[in-house]
Order: sequence, then C-alpha cells, then structure tokens
Amino acid sequence: TDAGGVVEDIEPGRNGTIIPFGDDGTSLAAAVIDAVAMLNRMQPGEAVVFDSGGIRFWEQQATELAGMLQGCVRATHRGAA
Repeated sequence: TDAGGVVEDIEPGRNGTIIPFGDDGTSLAAAVIDAVAMLNRMQPGEAVVFDSGGIRFWEQQATELAGMLQGCVRATHRGAA
C-alpha cells in the first residue's frame, strides 16, 4: 500500500505496484490481474526478474543518512562561527 516507507522503493511498472491504503479492492484486483497477465506472457520456465531499481539495503541507507547528518552538522558549525 502507499502507507509506510516501502513505497519509496517501489517504481510502478518496474518493480511492483502501489495499492492506495484506502483501496476498496479495485486497485488490488487490477494489480493481481496485471501480475497474472504478465505471467501469462512468459514462456514456461522463464525466470521472473524484477528490476530492483533504487532499492538499497539498510547499511546503504544508514551510510547515506550519516552523510546527510554530517553535512548538517558542518553547516551548523559554519553558521555559528
């Protein structure tokens, strides 16, 4: 659903489908139909490969966040001088 952090990593049409949190089932049904249609277009035995896009592991996210926070601290120190 579009509630929560995981939606940041989903790129509709590339690596998943985002279902609105308040969905009445219509969007979910459409997503299931799309997934089945995709599988029906595949050859038997063909591997299902989803593009991971910009999905990062926790360690990568932590490193990115640490860099951002360090930048904020440096900017604060420069501004205080």
